[in-house]
Amino acid sequence: IQVLVLFIEKLGPLYLSMKEIASLMNSELNHILSVCKSKLVDLNASALLMNAYYTCRPAERPRVKRVELPPQIRYLQYLLNDVLINGRMSEEEIANHILHFNVNDDTTLLMIVHEILKVPTNSFPSIDVLTILCCELNYQFPKFGVFLIDAIFERITYILDFMPTACQQEAVGLIEFVYLL
Repeated sequence: IQVLVLFIEKLGPLYLSMKEIASLMNSELNHILSVCKSKLVDLNASALLMNAYYTCRPAERPRVKRVELPPQIRYLQYLLNDVLINGRMSEEEIANHILHFNVNDDTTLLMIVHEILKVPTNSFPSIDVLTILCCELNYQFPKFGVFLIDAIFERITYILDFMPTACQQEAVGLIEFVYLL
């Protein structure tokens, strides 16, 4: 299938531009689309074939919507990724900024926990500073600790169940994070 995909990607646009062969190429592309939609091939082959299809017919490519993050998440990412890691504020000051969010709402608290858990993945050396921040948040708002530990163990369980190689560093970071807590 890889040879077919390579053939379509490289020569398909050329064949579509030639009047003598364009109708044959169009019928083959329609056949590829119907095979992928009818699920006659596995997901990997279907993805390869659809990439080749969209190389020949880029106007039909599905549009990807750009997701705009809410201001709360952008501000939280700024506090955690820029201010905390670079040491511009103390952990206590950052905790006070974070506690200005509506932490009594479970959805907001879960959003804070998920953003905090992204930090060990992005910046492994900042785990010590992040641990101090989490201890400060837990001291001022005990419910935060419950949500944090629950999210950490949920993520570690997922990583251990599927163990994708790309997540091994994340698992080590989370385990180190739990150890320091």
